Amino acid sequence: MSQLSTIPKPRRNVELLLLILALSVGIGASMLVGVDQAKAFDSDFWFQSSLLAVAALVFHMVLRIRAKYADPVILPLVVALNGLGLAMIHRLDAPGMTPATTSCAGP
Repeated sequence: MSQLSTIPKPRRNVELLLLILALSVGIGASMLVGVDQAKAFDSDFWFQSSLLAVAALVFHMVLRIRAKYADPVILPLVVALNGLGLAMIHRLDAPGMTPATTSCAGP
């Protein structure tokens, strides 16, 4: 019998594509919260979006260099969850929102 040698693929391009999708989900959620609060593209939005994008791309480059064969799904999932979490914090921290209006329990 002959033995097959399988060479693992790095899959960093798949991670980059998923990372762009995750950034669009997180930044889009932040944009929707801003549109709802009538302050869609203020300086906080641009700062948060650019910081999230730069941090994600820096971590992607570190993974590309240091851990070629790491799972390509973990970093995009972390970025998407962080973006959605930041958008949720901005939504709940809106001025004029009281604990009674943010409750899910009902009347």
